[in-house]
Amino acid sequence: MAHIQLKNISKTFGNHTALTGLDLDIADGKSFVLLGETGAG
Repeated sequence: MAHIQLKNISKTFGNHTALTGLDLDIADGKSFVLLGETGAG
């Protein structure tokens, strides 16, 4: 089965940390949406 697996993902914008230590498994056939404060994703 195909799937997406992310481990220990971090993202910063200048001095602002948006994500830190994200682990995520998305199973085959499933969807995932990450929305920001303004609804942008």
